[in-house]
Amino acid sequence: MQLCLFAKSSPFTIHAFARLALATFLVSFLVDMPRVLNMPTRVYLPRGMLGKIECTVDANPPVTLIIWTKNDRILDVSPANRVRTNKQGVLIINPVVVADEGRYCCTPYSPMGAGQVSMPVQVFVKGKYVPSVLFVQMQFVRCVVEIESFQVIQHNNNELL
Repeated sequence: MQLCLFAKSSPFTIHAFARLALATFLVSFLVDMPRVLNMPTRVYLPRGMLGKIECTVDANPPVTLIIWTKNDRILDVSPANRVRTNKQGVLIINPVVVADEGRYCCTPYSPMGAGQVSMPVQVFVKGKYVPSVLFVQMQFVRCVVEIESFQVIQHNNNELL
C-alpha cells in the first residue's frame, strides 16, 4: 500500500492517495485553520453581575481550545476562578468588577494548530455596585390574632370529634 498526502495553504485541501493492489483511491477534505469571526471592538459589562465575551470561531477540524488574554497576558480561567470559560470558549466573569476593564483577545486552537489572534475587544465596566442579595426594608406590622376557644368532645374511644 502506498499513501501520499499533499496540501495547499489555509484554507487548504488535503488529498490522500492510497494504492492498494490494482485500485487507486483519491480522498479529499477541506481543512481550515481556526479563525475568529466578528469580534466587537467594545463591550460594556455590568458591575456586580455576570459578564460574557464570546469568541466565535470557524474551523475544520473543530476548535479544541480557546486561550484568552487581557492586556497581552494569558488569563487563568480555571473553573474555580471568578473568570473562567465554558465548553464553547465563552469568557465568563462573575461578578464583574472595575479591575476587569481592559483589552481582551482570544486565540483558537484546533488539531491543525493555533489560529489567528482575534482583534482586541475593549471591555468597560459600567454601573454602580449592586449586592447580590437585595435588602428589603422591613416594616413591622402589628397583627392581632384572635383565638377562639374550641370545645373538645371526647367519645368513648378517646377519639376527638
